[in-house]
Amino acid sequence: MDGICKVLDGVDLVAVTPAGSGKTAHLFLTILGIIAISKTLSLCPHVKFPGDKGPAIIVVCPTNAIEQQMNKANLGVPALTINSDTVSAARIHKDTRLSHLNNGL
Repeated sequence: MDGICKVLDGVDLVAVTPAGSGKTAHLFLTILGIIAISKTLSLCPHVKFPGDKGPAIIVVCPTNAIEQQMNKANLGVPALTINSDTVSAARIHKDTRLSHLNNGL
């Protein structure tokens, strides 16, 4: 929970922890908390999110399987998995899903 408080105070956070330590749960709690606050600013009045699109989070995963698992979790947040598999598939199928890279998420 210390990490979530730091993020809300505007501190950038990088967390590196061992397997099975609850990284995914921490990440999802952080995302859900930030979403709740962005929708009801009175929950944490000192927090300000940059831009007009609301908060954004970047997650770097060590494997494609974890990326896909997180993308399927669907917390009501727009998500985009970018890796060699998705880029190759987009090129083959002339898919425009990755055009967001040029325009921001």
